[in-house]
Amino acid sequence: MTWEISLSKARFYAYHGVHPEEQLAGNWFEVSIRVQTSGIPEVPKALEETLDYGYLYQVAKCEMLKKEALIET
Repeated sequence: MTWEISLSKARFYAYHGVHPEEQLAGNWFEVSIRVQTSGIPEVPKALEETLDYGYLYQVAKCEMLKKEALIET
């Protein structure tokens, strides 16, 4: 079975931008992620059989901590 989860409108203060002042001052960014996976039972019976929203948030947070000139990177 294929599952899809999403993390919507997670907000991070980060230092991205082409201009030096953008990377110094920072700005708020909103991130939405959609993930598809398979291998999870149709009716999960244990936490280990589910997708971890907290882990997904931490991945997004780690990526937002990396300064990039283009947010699309």
